Amino acid sequence: MKAVIFDFGGTLDTDGVHWSIKFLEAYHNAGVFIPEKIFRNAYISAERDMAGRLKSNTGLEDTLRMQVSLQLKHLVEDYNCRFYDEVPSLAKEISRSCFNEVKRNVSLVRNTLLRLSRKYELGVISNFYGNLLQVLKELGIREFFSIVMDSEVTGLRKPDRQIYHRLLKEILLPAEEIIMTGDSYENDMLPAKSLGYRTIWLRGKAWKYPEEFSSADFIIGSFMEIEEVIEIMERIQCRESLSHYRK
Repeated sequence: MKAVIFDFGGTLDTDGVHWSIKFLEAYHNAGVFIPEKIFRNAYISAERDMAGRLKSNTGLEDTLRMQVSLQLKHLVEDYNCRFYDEVPSLAKEISRSCFNEVKRNVSLVRNTLLRLSRKYELGVISNFYGNLLQVLKELGIREFFSIVMDSEVTGLRKPDRQIYHRLLKEILLPAEEIIMTGDSYENDMLPAKSLGYRTIWLRGKAWKYPEEFSSADFIIGSFMEIEEVIEIMERIQCRESLSHYRK
């Protein structure tokens, strides 16, 4: 193995918890209880609205505040929800809670990335908003990645296989020497595996799970398991190479 590529949202920042669930948990912690189905619809609508709204130097907390503000807007306008506080104040409270949790999680992830970067080339492929580089810098992990692909910048969104093709051209490695790690089976595992990447699925909290998961070479429940799994993959690859050589 020569390189390890990561998804960002739901993988590096929340340890496998899909952001729709992370946001809903933050709403509950703030005393705002929204039915899951209604919130999920508002979340999806808000994500569509995010396109083109952020500058490249926008930080993570402001990104989260924009997302929450748009979610609240849809909850009010589409579902007639009413809240105990003004929307700007509530958006600030919820986004600050999410931001602090991400910082705590990334402080642990950083040590793993540091160790992995000493042995592998690291990269990120993410469906993001044009400011992923700034967010990685803000979180103190930009230095570990030689390649960062933000969908808003590339014009390609996962699960489009073209974004994985583009990475192969930039990293100049065969797909079988690259491990793709992410929390989304559909966006991360399926397209990467179809091109020959090795795959690690971070199976955390999500609204739904696939009925089959053959495109995941390994499944982990926490980002902290990744080093052990990569070592296993290395040993398997070594045995495969020896077997081929003996033939």
